[in-house]
Amino acid sequence: MLKNPDSAYSPGKRGKNWLKIKPIMETLDLVVVGADWGEGRRANLIGSYMLACYDPDTAEFLEIGRVGTGITDEQLSELTELFSQYIISEDGGVIELKPAVVFEIAYEEIQKSPHYASGYALRFPRLVRVRFDKTPKDADSVEWVGMLAGG
Repeated sequence: MLKNPDSAYSPGKRGKNWLKIKPIMETLDLVVVGADWGEGRRANLIGSYMLACYDPDTAEFLEIGRVGTGITDEQLSELTELFSQYIISEDGGVIELKPAVVFEIAYEEIQKSPHYASGYALRFPRLVRVRFDKTPKDADSVEWVGMLAGG
């Protein structure tokens, strides 16, 4: 937190006298393998995406988490159109996608997790950009993710 020492404390009010400083986040290049239709303002658009890292030993994509933040309204529309060609199946609001698109994802931390096939989960993932210059096999490997996680 960065504070102006001459400013008064105002509970519940934001201003320019007290600023939260966020750390620079690391990034990973991950493959989109699934998605969920949005709700509310995001209805009729894909609202969140299931991410996976690549396992070159098995040629499989191992899930590592979901991302739904860092996406503007304009990007939501563009991404929904982009991914419409990669839909394999839909079950309710859940979409299975052909692994074809790579996202650059910023994150705060990588944790071990039994909930995802990779054995890891991202804390506070955020979309940075679509990596049109990379193929799914160019995505970061599960081994690299493990090294970054310290295990």
